[in-house]
Amino acid sequence: MAINQLLHAGYSVRGTVRSPSKADWMHKLLDPQYSPDAFSTIIVPDMVADNAFEEAVKGA
Repeated sequence: MAINQLLHAGYSVRGTVRSPSKADWMHKLLDPQYSPDAFSTIIVPDMVADNAFEEAVKGA
Protein backbone atom coordinates (compact mmCIF):
# COMPACT_ATOMS: atom_id res chain seq x y z
CA MET A 1 0.00 0.00 0.00
CA ALA A 2 1.36 3.44 -0.89
CA ILE A 3 2.12 6.07 1.74
CA ASN A 4 -0.66 8.31 0.46
CA GLN A 5 -3.22 5.50 0.76
CA LEU A 6 -2.18 4.76 4.35
CA LEU A 7 -2.37 8.43 5.32
CA HIS A 8 -5.75 8.80 3.62
CA ALA A 9 -7.01 5.80 5.63
CA GLY A 10 -5.98 7.59 8.85
CA TYR A 11 -2.75 5.78 9.63
CA SER A 12 0.38 7.54 10.84
CA VAL A 13 3.37 6.79 8.63
CA ARG A 14 7.04 6.96 9.54
CA GLY A 15 9.65 6.60 6.83
CA THR A 16 13.41 6.28 6.91
CA VAL A 17 15.87 8.21 4.78
CA ARG A 18 19.64 8.50 4.77
CA SER A 19 19.70 12.32 4.79
CA PRO A 20 17.19 15.11 5.50
CA SER A 21 17.31 16.30 1.90
CA LYS A 22 15.97 12.92 0.75
CA ALA A 23 12.76 13.51 2.74
CA ASP A 24 12.13 17.10 1.65
CA TRP A 25 10.07 16.31 -1.43
CA MET A 26 7.87 13.86 0.49
CA HIS A 27 7.16 16.39 3.23
CA LYS A 28 6.39 19.10 0.67
CA LEU A 29 3.89 16.78 -0.99
CA LEU A 30 2.26 15.17 2.05
CA ASP A 31 2.40 17.70 4.91
CA PRO A 32 -0.12 20.16 3.40
CA GLN A 33 -2.65 17.35 2.83
CA TYR A 34 -2.57 15.67 6.25
CA SER A 35 -2.24 16.58 9.92
CA PRO A 36 1.25 17.69 10.98
CA ASP A 37 1.96 14.48 12.89
CA ALA A 38 0.60 12.06 10.25
CA PHE A 39 3.87 11.67 8.31
CA SER A 40 7.34 11.70 9.80
CA THR A 41 10.80 10.70 8.73
CA ILE A 42 13.72 9.33 10.69
CA ILE A 43 17.28 9.87 9.50
CA VAL A 44 19.22 6.59 9.30
CA PRO A 45 22.58 7.53 7.78
CA ASP A 46 24.03 4.01 7.88
CA MET A 47 21.31 1.44 7.35
CA VAL A 48 23.60 -1.53 8.00
CA ALA A 49 24.92 -0.25 11.34
CA ASP A 50 23.97 -2.10 14.51
CA ASN A 51 20.66 -0.75 15.85
CA ALA A 52 20.31 1.55 12.83
CA PHE A 53 16.51 1.35 12.94
CA GLU A 54 16.11 1.47 16.72
CA GLU A 55 14.74 5.02 16.69
CA ALA A 56 12.59 4.36 13.63
CA VAL A 57 10.65 1.52 15.24
CA LYS A 58 10.08 3.11 18.65
CA GLY A 59 6.39 3.09 19.40
CA ALA A 60 5.49 1.05 16.34
